[in-house]
Amino acid sequence: MEAAHALHPSRRTAAGREEYWATLALKCCPGLGPAKIKILLEAFGTAKKAFDALPAWSDLGLSPRVISMMKAEAWRDGAREHWEALKSRPDGVLLWGDEAYPRWLKNIVDPPPCIYFLGNLSLLSNICVALVGARDCTIEGLRTTAHIGRGLSDAGITIVSGMAMGIDRAAHLAGLEGVGSSIGVLGTGLAVPYPRDNMDLHALMRARGLLLSEYAPETPGRGNHFIVRNRLISGLSRAVLVTEAATRSGSLNTARHALEQNRELMAVPGPASGSSFRGCQDLIRGGAKPVFESDDVLRELMPLLQEHVRKALEQRDQEKAARPAKSAPPNMSGTVGTGEEPPGSTVFGRKMAPGLLPWKGGTASKPNRESRRKKAVALAPPQSFKEPQGSAIERSSAERVENVSEAEALGLKSLDPEGLERDVLDFLAERNRHVDDICRHLGQNPATISRCLLLLEMRGLARRLPGMVYGLAESGLDHASGREIPLPTAREALPGSRS
Repeated sequence: MEAAHALHPSRRTAAGREEYWATLALKCCPGLGPAKIKILLEAFGTAKKAFDALPAWSDLGLSPRVISMMKAEAWRDGAREHWEALKSRPDGVLLWGDEAYPRWLKNIVDPPPCIYFLGNLSLLSNICVALVGARDCTIEGLRTTAHIGRGLSDAGITIVSGMAMGIDRAAHLAGLEGVGSSIGVLGTGLAVPYPRDNMDLHALMRARGLLLSEYAPETPGRGNHFIVRNRLISGLSRAVLVTEAATRSGSLNTARHALEQNRELMAVPGPASGSSFRGCQDLIRGGAKPVFESDDVLRELMPLLQEHVRKALEQRDQEKAARPAKSAPPNMSGTVGTGEEPPGSTVFGRKMAPGLLPWKGGTASKPNRESRRKKAVALAPPQSFKEPQGSAIERSSAERVENVSEAEALGLKSLDPEGLERDVLDFLAERNRHVDDICRHLGQNPATISRCLLLLEMRGLARRLPGMVYGLAESGLDHASGREIPLPTAREALPGSRS
């Protein structure tokens, strides 16, 4: 038996269950789509208040037909279907008023009033980039997607895609290899893995990433569902990158949503003679930014990365100040996800403990951690997506120094006024270090350290070696004079450095 998530209706308060039921009433009312539901939620604050204020709907421009359908309870059968389907599943449900509901998704025209999920919900607070493309793709497209996705995830960026075969699968697997991890948006319910060839990926995403769906758990795949879910892929992301698409590719629908939602749109040009990249080339002609490697994306996101790290550090300091003196140190193992391994051969359709039914509080016994660990061995990501040695990301120190002026133009400044950059460089001064060693030594999470290392690398102060090992660069940049200077002198010039 698998325990229900803390945001499962059975574990919410009575008011929380009432809010979920009211949300289902809005969601399942004929003629009331996500855009109109957003109008109601913004006007009244909660689904329950909107439900109770039915007579006032006409003042918001809603049609008499929709109001009459609500009064006639035409929504009840659909709401009951959601309600019953979720009873025997562990999925969490994210409601509009929940703190974890992503702000960027709320800002689109037609956000879902509720989202079903499995996995690590904290990934929604990361900076996300969507990697999308064709199902029927080339080997070059797969390699390019894996290369760029891994570079972004290593820098703490979370990869978002649609859980299809081809480019989507390569994007998710690459994201899962790094600290950024990956979010999959389904066009089916969470209990219906589609396509069946992605059963292994579905299990990996539950254990190490995050799966999302706006559909009831047992909802099968229908053609229009996959088109509709594309707005969520772009809505969750700060940028959308199309890595391979022909002129009539479905991934271009996600690109159109990106433009409508004011997201950054990027595309990989591909070979001039490659017909499967024509859609990408048309996007670039229309103004999308061409991308050749992950650094091209990171440069566009650099101001966001810096602000994200600053907020993460402030939150860490607040938590440290409030933490009891004898509390256990944070887990710095570097593992991203729920902390649980894939649950063996029977992945789907598990029922909760009887004590949780119907909609009553309770806890189910947890699976044995050692047995979960053993079962996970067969579900390790395929090794075919390993980055080739000597890749474009691993450029020389001299090349990075030449790019410092460009990085500065994008707003690169000292990352941490309290000295995180200095502490990292001091630790690297003794010898080259693996990123996990840096995290443990400084008591930081992997995403924060990865972003810090990225900024130091682009400023020419640190260099990345194969195997996620980092060391000092041979020279740095004196920001006062603009001259290159040898380390450790450059390290001492950082704000807050000790003499």
